Amino acid sequence: MKKKLYYSHSIRTYGTDKEQEELKQIREKFPKHKIVNPTDMDFTNLNGQEIMNKCFKIISKMDILVASEYSGCIGRGVTDEIQAAHEAGVETLLLRDGKFFPTFVVISVDHDDWAINYARCTVK
Repeated sequence: MKKKLYYSHSIRTYGTDKEQEELKQIREKFPKHKIVNPTDMDFTNLNGQEIMNKCFKIISKMDILVASEYSGCIGRGVTDEIQAAHEAGVETLLLRDGKFFPTFVVISVDHDDWAINYARCTVK
């Protein structure tokens, strides 16, 4: 059975060149993995919490979660997805500048800015 990888990234990058470039990097690094991209999911008629709950359920069945930053930050959704992966024992990696970091810390920055500057990642 193919291993599964969840691509956690800002909704602001859905459908962009940045998303395509990162997917290319993920495919090159993990050529035998099935990539689950929330951009491709159907969230019709779901509210924000229902969307996140659906993502958390999917993440719990993954082998790896690859998280991506947007403007050097991660929003609330990506932060919560990383937490869900940790709680489920899913390996987490940070994709930054084409490199995959297995050890990183999420540092809270601005709890009022859910979209962009919610948190930052520090690589160990």
